[in-house]
Amino acid sequence: MTIALFAFLGLTAQEQSIPSLSKKNNELKIGILTAVLYPGLELEYEHLMTPSTSVGGNISYIFDANNSYYDYYTDAYFRFYFNEKKEYGMNGFFAQTYLSFLAKENILLYDYEVVDPDYDTPPQNDYYNTLGIGFGLGKKWTTSRGFSIQTIFTLGRNFSDSDYYDEIVPRFDIYFGYRF
Repeated sequence: MTIALFAFLGLTAQEQSIPSLSKKNNELKIGILTAVLYPGLELEYEHLMTPSTSVGGNISYIFDANNSYYDYYTDAYFRFYFNEKKEYGMNGFFAQTYLSFLAKENILLYDYEVVDPDYDTPPQNDYYNTLGIGFGLGKKWTTSRGFSIQTIFTLGRNFSDSDYYDEIVPRFDIYFGYRF
């Protein structure tokens, strides 16, 4: 009887020591696939508005520009969660819509001395950027301590006409995050 009472009190004390996720409305995440595949750095911030909706932003920079269709990417999104448990939100299956901006430096690859031997300075690199809009689907799993894993697939359309990038841009990533 005494052992059962101490075990119950120990479990109750343990539950109270874990901070409630209902009071944590912000989350910071890092994109794992971006870091491994490109290499690059991708950070995402998300703010809970209601148990079913959130807003956030994403910023990504690729260190090796030759391996990606962008050097710099940022977006702002609105996300809706289809979760059944609404006690703390930002968990479960979600859909999102977003506006994006990307920039790329196109390094001119031709030999300027062959094209024009009298040309004293090399040609300038070509910079371009574009705005886009898109839609995404994903799933997030959040632990009671605030750690999360998120997978997402998005499909976006760039507005500007350019020969340097694709008009339709798919993206996929896996994020590890922490809620605070």
